[in-house]
Amino acid sequence: MSKLDIYYFSATHWDREWYQDFQGFRYRLVKMTDALLKLLESDNAYKTFHFDGQTIVLEDYLEIRPEKRELLKKMILDGKILIGPWYVMPDEFLVSGESLIRNLMRGHAISDSYGVEPWKFGYVCDCFGHIAQLPQIFSGFGIKYSTLGRGTNEDYPMFGNWYAPDGSSVLNFVLQPHGGYGAFKGDVYGPLKNRSVNNPEIVERIKNYIDGEIKRSNGVPTVILMDGLDHCPALPETTSYLNKIAELYPEAEVHHCDLSEAFEKIEKSGVELPSYEGELNKTSKTLHPYLHLITNTLSSYYPIKSENCKCENLLEKTLEPLAVMSMKHPIRIDRAYVSLAYKYLIQNHPHDSICGCSIDQVHTDMKYRFDQVKEIGSALCEDFLYGDPEFDWSENSKCGVLRFYNTLAYPVTRTVTVNIDFPRSWSNFYAEPFGYERINSFRIYSPNGEEIPYKVIEIKRGSSRRKHSDKSFSVDAHTVTMTVTVPALGRADYKVVSVNGAVRHLSRMTSGQSFVENEFVRVDINHNGTLKITDKKSGRIYDSLCSFNDDGEIGDGWYHANPVNDFVVSSICSSADIEKVEDAPDRVVFKITKILNIPEEIVTDNITKYRSPRRVDMRIDMFVGLSKGAQYPDVTVKTVNVAEGHRLKLMLPTGIEENKYFASQAFCFLEREVGIDLTTQDYRETDQYEKSTGGIIGKRTKDGYGLAFVSSCGIKECASYRGEEGMLALTLLRSFRTTTRTDGEIKCRLIGVPLEYKFALMPLSPETTYLDMLKVSDSLAVDLLCAYCATETEASS
Repeated sequence: MSKLDIYYFSATHWDREWYQDFQGFRYRLVKMTDALLKLLESDNAYKTFHFDGQTIVLEDYLEIRPEKRELLKKMILDGKILIGPWYVMPDEFLVSGESLIRNLMRGHAISDSYGVEPWKFGYVCDCFGHIAQLPQIFSGFGIKYSTLGRGTNEDYPMFGNWYAPDGSSVLNFVLQPHGGYGAFKGDVYGPLKNRSVNNPEIVERIKNYIDGEIKRSNGVPTVILMDGLDHCPALPETTSYLNKIAELYPEAEVHHCDLSEAFEKIEKSGVELPSYEGELNKTSKTLHPYLHLITNTLSSYYPIKSENCKCENLLEKTLEPLAVMSMKHPIRIDRAYVSLAYKYLIQNHPHDSICGCSIDQVHTDMKYRFDQVKEIGSALCEDFLYGDPEFDWSENSKCGVLRFYNTLAYPVTRTVTVNIDFPRSWSNFYAEPFGYERINSFRIYSPNGEEIPYKVIEIKRGSSRRKHSDKSFSVDAHTVTMTVTVPALGRADYKVVSVNGAVRHLSRMTSGQSFVENEFVRVDINHNGTLKITDKKSGRIYDSLCSFNDDGEIGDGWYHANPVNDFVVSSICSSADIEKVEDAPDRVVFKITKILNIPEEIVTDNITKYRSPRRVDMRIDMFVGLSKGAQYPDVTVKTVNVAEGHRLKLMLPTGIEENKYFASQAFCFLEREVGIDLTTQDYRETDQYEKSTGGIIGKRTKDGYGLAFVSSCGIKECASYRGEEGMLALTLLRSFRTTTRTDGEIKCRLIGVPLEYKFALMPLSPETTYLDMLKVSDSLAVDLLCAYCATETEASS
């Protein structure tokens, strides 16, 4: 056997915000870092401190201690403090793959600014499970090693090779089940007041701990002593502990250095290691707080999930492509603003932030950062659209141009709803039928001169508009629905021409009081408000889609839990109001209103919890649209939460009994078994029906037909059930009152909060690919950019 190597890992795991707000934790960070720098200056034998794989802590510290920058930089250059590769330690399931890459890029850039290469180590010690493609992402940054805990369980070996779907791999160290990244502290000195190495109990604890790790090691003559618990300072006794360990294990080499050295030796040892692949989302068998998967953060605080998706879509699918397009445009997108927007966004991605498991104040602070991203995006888009000096506004116009930009990498033909802001001086109008309502007269022409049918769906006269910079006008806004085609990463100008007399487009899609169809699909609205979708090509029918189930919630930001005395309220047998709210030449929209009569709250009687006998009506409005040429209906669900202590789910009985379903994830799609693993029933944390989704989930028959739910609005938690008509479910809302280390808070209950969910229900054929589904997700996530300019003469395209 090779000589035993013992590596002592000194670190802190720094949650930027969690059970305290950011400023409270930063106050502690500054004290901790002050003490660390003093220790490193006074103890030359103290070799290395790992700063949790994050670099944001450096920014946070230096905002308060700018005078310490040179000392901090010296310690980093000397290798006494290791920084990077991350900016923040994120949650992997709740942010996009691009966000993970930008996070690593920012961490690398900050490391570069200190003149060092970032710590090339995939340190994700406290993420709540791990995406399948993380090894590939790490490999793209030259990172060959990783350390993690949650998502594995006691069956996983200490050392193994973790493979991504593309074949990329990292050598992975699985943290100790009982103490995770702080096991050395927990097992050795944490419980004791006398931490001196002269304390016999300390020595005994050191010996017991290391012997246990030697037994856990799967044939590798290496043990790693993890001393990096939450918000903990560097241990002043570290050097004396290292000396004592060397004395207790004279046959071993004891190291206090970059942890990467341990992995390099393992690679060279020739020991054959086990391997595993794909996502890591196993639940824990026993009561180990640093091993629990913590599933239901996927559905906590839906508004922050929704805002995050909107901001990611804005940056990834609008601003970045627009920056490329602007290279041939009079107005350039200033990438410094895009970089700043990414900084605000990624500051919301630490796992305790984006997971929604922190105190209310944390999520209030997150809203500010999301707002900064949107404000930056709005300013950049406005300047791009209206800053062009050739695209000027005339208050005496007789015509105009609707200019569309497509920031997607493929051509788009889409039915859109846009505003035409006519000057008040627009002279031509008509009224239907005998003067009851005045409507401006105009025709719309495509870039090739073809007249485009449209429908005016709203008029607001005398509306105030600010048209770039300080200019503002009073306009007669006409909202119209029309179909446009815009090339990939390109522009299309549609002329708006004033004409005399009425302009009517009487052709309509085929529809009735409760159905609509186009050349591809037919959508029927059942009496209970559910949907029946017929795939006209295959003749397959998907019925009773989009009912709602509501059950009790006594959990918190981490976990969903039902009270023992629980029941489920379903909308499946209740009636619905149906309105046709839009009937345009190329689009029909129905509004379906459901009233769900649910318990008002959770009542606690001594230690028994149950849903209140008092009921409240929760109104759910569902807008179902079908456009000409679309192969799927689009759905928008709107509601305002009126109760606390409940969970709302969208139910999709696919009618497909196959034992697998698929779900999207960063840079891949996964196939999972339907239902739960029944062998986990004796686990401390049983397998959960709820699993992660990147916004797409579906089922297919063996011959390739099926149905997909496609969203990009922040729905991150899905479930599948055996023996229930191929049922899939999406969690829309969890209202809970418990937050960590408080007596309960208000905002996490989401009372009075407007909620909106946008998705498509997409029939699948054998030819439908995952790329096709991603394109539908893009179409939901990204609007065509549109600007209207009123001109005195006919605009050229």
